Amino acid sequence: MPARKTILQQLARRYQRLRHRQKLALGFILLVLVFLLAPGVKRLANAIPFIGLGKTTLEFVNPPQQIGVGDPFTVELSMHSDSAVNAVGSVIYFNPRLVRVEAMSTEQSFCSFYADNAFDNIKGEIRISCGTPSPGFSGDSTIVQLQMRAKSVGTLEVTTKKSDSQVFANDGKGTNLLRQVPSFTTTIKQLL
Repeated sequence: MPARKTILQQLARRYQRLRHRQKLALGFILLVLVFLLAPGVKRLANAIPFIGLGKTTLEFVNPPQQIGVGDPFTVELSMHSDSAVNAVGSVIYFNPRLVRVEAMSTEQSFCSFYADNAFDNIKGEIRISCGTPSPGFSGDSTIVQLQMRAKSVGTLEVTTKKSDSQVFANDGKGTNLLRQVPSFTTTIKQLL
């Protein structure tokens, strides 16, 4: 126990010799360490959405498990955000030999303007880029609803890439709140 007292006393003396700026920097570092290492950090982080740690997700809602060749089906890309966002962008990739996009709808989206809103059945891409002015939007929104049709038998993967997907906070800095990107796989079969 005496060894601990001397170590603490030495640290206290060294701290007293520090300049004011050094004390502030050390205090800030200790505060960050306590914040990161303290129990319940996740609850605290989710309670403070302005630091970008609130839940913000893009996901495909109820993707089909199995499709028959020639059958139409619907794919929805939805967003959930606990933080205010003002822009969303994503490229959705699909195999154009297996399916084609017949129509896309953004009627249920929170977005009020679109920089990009198109699909390409040759490349197998759907591009969506949209936003809304400040104060932004928080909650649930269907970003795009796709009407697709199966063309041939196979395993269909519908994917997005982190490099092509963003959900920007309404913070004036363009902070990307998106941590994971969605995808799904389904089977196209020849139904008799």
